[in-house]
Amino acid sequence: MNSSQRSGITQGSGDNAATQTLTNTALGISSIEQDDGERTRYVRDPDGRMLGMITGGQRYNAATDAQNSTLALAEDGTESTDPDVAYDYTPYGQTETATAGSGDQAAQTNPFTYTGAYELDNGDKALGHRFAHFWQKLQPNQKTH
Repeated sequence: MNSSQRSGITQGSGDNAATQTLTNTALGISSIEQDDGERTRYVRDPDGRMLGMITGGQRYNAATDAQNSTLALAEDGTESTDPDVAYDYTPYGQTETATAGSGDQAAQTNPFTYTGAYELDNGDKALGHRFAHFWQKLQPNQKTH
C-alpha cells in the first residue's frame, strides 16, 4: 500500500513562477520534482529527521540539531573537514547560509532549514499543515500585534 501523497506548490509570479511537485509520506517530504523534471530525494530516519539528500546524482549527508534544524550538508565520500553548506539561524529563525565546494547546488535544492520546516522562497516556513512567517525586522522588544 502506497501512503505517499503528491501536491504542487507554485512560488513566484509571472515569468518567474516555478511549480514544484512534493511527495509527502508519513515521515515527511521524500522528494521534490521541479518543472524541468529534476528531482531531489530526501532520506529520513524513522522519526522523520533528514539524514541526507540526493540531487543531480550527488548524495549529501545532513547534520541536524535537537530541534531538527539543518546545520550542515556534506558531499558523501569526501574527506574534507568543512561541509559544503553550513547553516546558522537567528533567534527568530532567519536562515544564514555559508557554502563551499559544491555547496551552492546543495543549498539551492535544500528547502529544509530551521526546525526542519520547508522554507518558501519568500522566507515563510511550512510547518506541517500550518505556515509561520518569521518577521525579519521583528525586534525582541516589539509586539507582534
